[in-house]
Amino acid sequence: MNKSDLNSDDKFFQSLDENGNIVFVSNGWLKKLGYEREDVLGKFFGTFLDDKSLPEVQKNFPHLKDYGFVNNVPLLVKMKNGTLAEAVLNG
Repeated sequence: MNKSDLNSDDKFFQSLDENGNIVFVSNGWLKKLGYEREDVLGKFFGTFLDDKSLPEVQKNFPHLKDYGFVNNVPLLVKMKNGTLAEAVLNG
């Protein structure tokens, strides 16, 4: 990812700390889901997941912490308006 991607309205990504708290979100993430940056920074990423998606992320998070990546983990992310958006976790 290059530096211009960080401010892109088209890129949908977030960065998490070792506890799963959001430390950065792209403009595209905010735009797609309808949140303001202050709504999400410092919050646990699982807060924004559908209840069915959270166990799958929790199952894969140790691999992410230990090896630095996960691939193609399907998610349903809660939009601010209450609807769900499909996403895939790669990182």
